[in-house]
Amino acid sequence: MNELGLAPIAIWPLAARLASTPTMNEWVVLATASGTVDAAAAEMTAQLQSLFEGPVERRRITSLSELMKVIGEHGDRMLVLHGLDEFGPRDLRQVDMYRSRLIREQPTVLVLAEPVVALFPEHAPNFWSWVRASTFRAILEDTLPEEDREQRLAAMREHFGFNDEELVRRALDGSLPDEPDIAEWLVLIGRGELVGRRGPGT
Repeated sequence: MNELGLAPIAIWPLAARLASTPTMNEWVVLATASGTVDAAAAEMTAQLQSLFEGPVERRRITSLSELMKVIGEHGDRMLVLHGLDEFGPRDLRQVDMYRSRLIREQPTVLVLAEPVVALFPEHAPNFWSWVRASTFRAILEDTLPEEDREQRLAAMREHFGFNDEELVRRALDGSLPDEPDIAEWLVLIGRGELVGRRGPGT
């Protein structure tokens, strides 16, 4: 965990969660180290494109007007947005003011440097309250540190009330609940090929 208490997550499991059960007006914030934002956005886009049946578009956003334009013109596709690291406190206050205009049909991923995300609680508190539960610290590459991975797996096993073997059995017979955490769980135990499976032979 960092000073914001963000849970770490590898990009591939997060992409699997988003692609498996896309939710209307779902916003995810992916915080990453300064200097790795473009790489994280590119990796997230590539993973989503390999998993999601609909269109996925990556856009670099450098102004509030550009953000609003992209949101308004691309409601039919999943968006991965980066470039907002150039936003300062005044820009974030405007984002907070116009947050109702950010509502859209498909999920949106904001990839931001961690220092920018740290400004949200003070300068965009309403937007932060909206996205706080879906804000993560990105781990580039496909694996989490073993300690973080085990903590995440333990949390999911407790939440759903069954173990990894039962998870795989239910994935194979198509009886898993349709929840984003399930896709992440399968990826974390190395069974990502079962994501989205709806029963034998599918």
